[in-house]
Amino acid sequence: APYSVWKGVAKLEPGQSLRYNIHTSEILKETYYSVFETTFKSSLSYSNLLGNAVDKHSISDVGSSMLISGGVDSSILASFSQRGTKFYTVKWKDSEYDESSNALSVADHLKRELNVIEPEEGNLETNLIEIIDSLGEPFADDSMLSLDNVLKAVKLKGEKVVLSGDGADEIFSGYNRYNLDLYLKLIPEFVLRWLLNLYDSRTLRYTQI
Repeated sequence: APYSVWKGVAKLEPGQSLRYNIHTSEILKETYYSVFETTFKSSLSYSNLLGNAVDKHSISDVGSSMLISGGVDSSILASFSQRGTKFYTVKWKDSEYDESSNALSVADHLKRELNVIEPEEGNLETNLIEIIDSLGEPFADDSMLSLDNVLKAVKLKGEKVVLSGDGADEIFSGYNRYNLDLYLKLIPEFVLRWLLNLYDSRTLRYTQI
């Protein structure tokens, strides 16, 4: 954000809202939240806040379930889940992409049963077309294939409320790339400025801006 793949179309940036006046055709863009200017304070610990959030999202008359991969984000949320929450994960034949063993370790540690979903062969092309048709723009993340498979299977099992740790990597540093700032502190500032200028010039040249 604010860039998109469509010419003349921009996205709202995080924490922004847009208001359109039908009488004057005026467009007003407002920032209602900024992580850099937040004044949020709480007497509760971070673990209590997180536990309360998971509890609120688990409220349901039909029970709840959770997708886990064994990664940092879903494992943290799983540890705060209610005892009756059912765990699901997807198992791929390709060991390079399969994380079901990690998910099983988390379930065993929490003394929960893990339901393993194994995608059927031959459905990739059909499922991919359906997924692409539902996207607003190209999405360069193959995790959507796993998510589509496991959610369809979970739905067939009658689950109505499903929680996941999707989007929490940035908060819990689920991947090493989110710790990049720690490594950047080891590089002299003049080198970083040179690299930044080099990146900007190449980006402008490749995009013909």
